Amino acid sequence: MKNILIFILTLCTIHCTPSPHNAYQNIKTHKTMKKKLKIGESFEINLEERGTSGLSLLYKVEPDNLISISTIQKNDETPKNAGDSMLKHFKITAINKGIAKVRFYETQRWDKNFPEILKVDYEITIQ
Repeated sequence: MKNILIFILTLCTIHCTPSPHNAYQNIKTHKTMKKKLKIGESFEINLEERGTSGLSLLYKVEPDNLISISTIQKNDETPKNAGDSMLKHFKITAINKGIAKVRFYETQRWDKNFPEILKVDYEITIQ
């Protein structure tokens, strides 16, 4: 009886745990945001970060010499409850002509096998 109970609990754990691969966004329906800037122009974006749940909001830029991204500190928002997400503010500035691609995603930094949870992609054309 004990072995059957362990088997059932194991099956439930495997099949009832949500997969991080399906979290938030279906890649098939994902669209890239497009933006046009002139050198020296910038824009800000605000994304939810779930740091209290162990996820870090990160980004990748290709190529890395066309834009600069900085994090803006704003003290206007604090989580109301433990585990709430917070807005993270980014400023993207055009520094050279070309087309830059930026991907914002969440992951667990300490777990190299944790899949990226896509937040948003940007394609930025700098003139």
